[in-house]
Amino acid sequence: MTWRTVRRALDGQWPEPRKRQWRKESRLDPYRPLIDGMLRADLDAPPKQRHTAQRIFDRLVEGHGTNDVSYSIPL
Repeated sequence: MTWRTVRRALDGQWPEPRKRQWRKESRLDPYRPLIDGMLRADLDAPPKQRHTAQRIFDRLVEGHGTNDVSYSIPL
């Protein structure tokens, strides 16, 4: 903390309440129920038959026409 913060505390001033940060809406938010449904169905499936991130992306593009999302590959 800075010396200004310490000075204010010694003077008896209460700190200002923190501002709430709003989360920016994701492009996947409209498809979140579909993705959750796929993952919930995978809980009962054998490990080799579960969805990968690539397969979920492919199903969203093929079956639901999502052209506004992209699949990024982390480096």
